[in-house]
Amino acid sequence: MEEQARPKWRGKSSAEVKGHAAQEVWPLLADFCNLHKVFPRVEKCYQIEGVTGQPGMVRYCAGFSSNHDESTIKWAKERLVMIDPTKRCLSYEVIDSNMGFKSYVGTMHVVPSNDDDSSMIEWSFVCDPNEGGRMEDVQSFGESALQSIAKEIEHAEPKWEGKTSAELKTSPPQEVWPFLADFCNLHRIFPGVETCSQVEGVPGQPGLIRYCAGPATDNDETTVKWVKEKLVAVDPIKRCLSYEVVDSNMGFKSYVATIQVVPVKNNDEEGCVIEWSFVCDPMEGWRGEDFRSYVEATIQGMAKKIEDALLSSSTSAAV
Repeated sequence: MEEQARPKWRGKSSAEVKGHAAQEVWPLLADFCNLHKVFPRVEKCYQIEGVTGQPGMVRYCAGFSSNHDESTIKWAKERLVMIDPTKRCLSYEVIDSNMGFKSYVGTMHVVPSNDDDSSMIEWSFVCDPNEGGRMEDVQSFGESALQSIAKEIEHAEPKWEGKTSAELKTSPPQEVWPFLADFCNLHRIFPGVETCSQVEGVPGQPGLIRYCAGPATDNDETTVKWVKEKLVAVDPIKRCLSYEVVDSNMGFKSYVATIQVVPVKNNDEEGCVIEWSFVCDPMEGWRGEDFRSYVEATIQGMAKKIEDALLSSSTSAAV
């Protein structure tokens, strides 16, 4: 007679994040491979495969060792199963660990609380019984972890967010989009960027990484400001792309930006608007308002360069 399967363990808990609205909390949890920034018990968390922000991405998380004994470190590899920015919800599953987990799936959901300036993080799980453990222990650990995350977010410095735009009154969106979609030739349209080249990945596909650098001062290469940026998502139909900074010497931390080309009508002229939005951790050496001003000036400069390029192309074609 076959052994009867043991019932799944299930649990649910929640924690209030005071003083932080849902739209502020969600980016911290959606930053899937930086769990260590909001969960004090996790020392390391980094991406090991997949595309950033997309289902299928896998992170490695590890806690602290006891008495510097590496064999005491608890670790898990977790795969992003689903993410819905509109509902501020994500699900993940444990695919490997040394903590006894089997078929574990967790879901995190950020919802507004009754207080407009606060929010609730809801966490639920379903898993096979954990060898040597009790369901009550898993539930208790989850509740404690959630409270720790909420407290960490409450005391964290708020992320910088911004959105700006530039109008190109006589430039159709279908002519402007290719300049922005040409991800590894940013130097052609971005003021202050002297070099832009592909580092890895497939052109036009998420995962593509570009290296961008400005000019040296007085021929001193140590003065060059540089950044490596990964293409996170691209949608040619909506004329939209998102990218993140993966390395730089400019103080960027957890920076993600989205650029979209939106059609507009000006009388009988077909034009467009370039929209640029970003969310990032505060940057060393900058003030939030100064960085927003920099983004504003940059997008205006980009629009001018694109208009000039299109005008030059049109003039050459007419000759």
